[in-house]
Amino acid sequence: MFDTYRVSFPNWVDRKALFPYPGFPSITDVLSFECLLEGHIRRAGYSDDDEVMLLLRLSNTVKPIASLIFLSIFCSVSIATIALVQRRREAQAIKREMQRKSGGSGGSSRRILRLDPKERAEIQRMVTMRKKEGDNAEPEGGVDRDRDAPGSVSVAQARQLERLMLRRQANARIFDLFRYKIVVGPGESFFGTLARNVSADLVPVFIVTYFLMLDGTVEELLALIRCKPLGTGLERRLDEAPSITCDSALYTKWVWVAATGLVVIGLLIPLLLAVAMARGARTLRGLRAREKEGDFRRRFGFLMQGYDWQFVFWELVIVGRKVLTQMTLAYYPGDEPVMRLYQVTVLAVFCLLAQLRVQPFSRQSNGILNSLEDHALATWVISLALFECVYAVKQTDEVNFFIALIAIIVNLVFIVRAGWVIVSGHAFAFYAVLVELEEAEDPEEVIPEFYIRYPVLLCLPLFRVLARPVKALSDSFPVPVVTLSEENPTAAFVTRMENAGMSGRKRGGYKSKQELGSE
Repeated sequence: MFDTYRVSFPNWVDRKALFPYPGFPSITDVLSFECLLEGHIRRAGYSDDDEVMLLLRLSNTVKPIASLIFLSIFCSVSIATIALVQRRREAQAIKREMQRKSGGSGGSSRRILRLDPKERAEIQRMVTMRKKEGDNAEPEGGVDRDRDAPGSVSVAQARQLERLMLRRQANARIFDLFRYKIVVGPGESFFGTLARNVSADLVPVFIVTYFLMLDGTVEELLALIRCKPLGTGLERRLDEAPSITCDSALYTKWVWVAATGLVVIGLLIPLLLAVAMARGARTLRGLRAREKEGDFRRRFGFLMQGYDWQFVFWELVIVGRKVLTQMTLAYYPGDEPVMRLYQVTVLAVFCLLAQLRVQPFSRQSNGILNSLEDHALATWVISLALFECVYAVKQTDEVNFFIALIAIIVNLVFIVRAGWVIVSGHAFAFYAVLVELEEAEDPEEVIPEFYIRYPVLLCLPLFRVLARPVKALSDSFPVPVVTLSEENPTAAFVTRMENAGMSGRKRGGYKSKQELGSE
């Protein structure tokens, strides 16, 4: 991106060790098929080498689309197969149940709701709670009642219980994402409901794939736009292919294609996602929309995780920040490349001020996410300022090395802090699960997934030994507790609800004793 050869260091300094970033591959470089496409492009009538090169670079932007198509086909076929197998098993179980109740004649046509042992136990518990004296009518709707049930329910209650169980079955998911128990409503077909469910469940997959491929795709498109002069006073040429001048007909022909793709992929799609998330967050306010909150979080959880409820769209603001950073590096006024560095520095300062003013992340854990973001942006600004000192100003070799060493130390401090927060957070969370697992009567209540629960139980003695340092750290760094004044019980109760039950939606901390007393 920058001509680092302009920065001189002592002879005993390895330049690649100080500037290793150009050698880092992006995720779009994992798969390359340029050698396969070149022959097809030339057979299509494109003979100019420069134009073939531009088309090959444009083909790299098709990788996200190819990935989305592959994932759509693979997930659709897999979920459809699982759903068909599940439907066949349920049909066989219903047939056996009908034969058992009709004495093997198969004459009963009553619709039966198949429940697993947990769901049946839940129904029995609710039946016990809703027991009514003198109500001996058999519940309709297909809910099977054991003879030794402690009570019975009315017809309306039975239908309500059946709807509850059907809703639970419809929300059974693989990897907490794909629904495989297809509940067909009246007037709907099985395959239509399956296609609708799979399409809705694939939205998180599309979002994750898009964000994983975004940086590499935007960089590929900007490479077809970025121009700079080879020297002072010389004409501007394409940075990736100096044989192409930026005022040639070939550049003008394909720059609009790259610019259109950049606007759609880097700006339009994030803007539409931000609008969808902002509108969805507004419609989820109130008790009536609480049932839709789970689907909203599942669909956009990759983007909104860790943010305050008022700023669930902020991840898309960060995407816009990345795109603007790359665009400021591609376009700059004048012929001096150092202007790119000045533009990025101004953008970095603006982003830091916006972060300090808005604080979009959740306030949980003493606002650690906001603190890390502040630290990251401050490190970015300091690194750019130090790089300006060695890039834009002529210094001696030793001074350049000393400034570069300071920049490396500043970045290492942030990396160490961020790594400590990530590792310690996962360690404390896993330790909390171990404690809960040891205290629980049924381990399945703590870890429902059997493929995770069995290995954890098998390795539990080893985990107890490994958890001793975590326990020592938790004892050394206790969680601070805020004590509320009980002079006004109502205000204290409301404060606890706002800060505990709705911490993701409300901003601000606990109220002071003076505020509580004044209320």
